[in-house]
Amino acid sequence: AMYLTTSEVCNGIALICLGGMGCTLALNIWCLFSKSKRLKTLGRVCIAPAIFNINEPIIFGAIAWNPLLMLPMWIQGIILPIVTYIFTKVIPFAPIPRIQFDLWYCPYPISTFISTQGSITGVIFAILTFVLSAVIWFPFVKAYDDQKVKEETAAIKA
Repeated sequence: AMYLTTSEVCNGIALICLGGMGCTLALNIWCLFSKSKRLKTLGRVCIAPAIFNINEPIIFGAIAWNPLLMLPMWIQGIILPIVTYIFTKVIPFAPIPRIQFDLWYCPYPISTFISTQGSITGVIFAILTFVLSAVIWFPFVKAYDDQKVKEETAAIKA
């Protein structure tokens, strides 16, 4: 029997940590398209590290001590592993990695392709996971962006 562990999912197929733990790559991309100057700048600064799964800049720049952005990170910690379990074990769409690929800084879905020994369905599932992550992040980032725009507008008027 093949078991699905956190190590295989995060380091191997990387279905739940695109951009780093918490799947923050989608958050970075949403920041790039925000109306707030602060978030747009944060998105620009953090996008390169996020591509290589280094998410500390966005974590400490936007999420830490911010309940509005902590919530979607926690939601993803529940939803994405459940979806991954369903689509790798219950409905065997994406294969469970056969190779332990510990180069966590390798951009996804490249590492997904390597760890699943060239599985296109694994890559497709990694992309679908990213889309799901982006959907989860969107309403929270939008609300935070609106909040920051109001703060920036008030600061300009003052």
